[in-house]
Amino acid sequence: MGIMKNELVKIARKTLPQGALEKTENAYRVARTKMISLRYGNPARGLRIIAVTGTNGKTTTACYINEILKEAGFKTALFTTAVIEIAGKGKDK
Repeated sequence: MGIMKNELVKIARKTLPQGALEKTENAYRVARTKMISLRYGNPARGLRIIAVTGTNGKTTTACYINEILKEAGFKTALFTTAVIEIAGKGKDK
């Protein structure tokens, strides 16, 4: 965080009521996210996510789904507690 931004944050926290500060911070984050997304061509527009939840077998199930999708010709990314893979290449944790 830059020095000027740090000072602005301190001033805002001292000056604004808590509710107004939270609304201002949330509005800033939303606007910043939209601007960055537009700047980079909305990269998540075509993104599809499959979430696997439960008590047991999540990593195995996610790996099976990933392999099925890759065999079908889809470009995939996999993030589990045991495996990180992006476009078929493993990543170190």
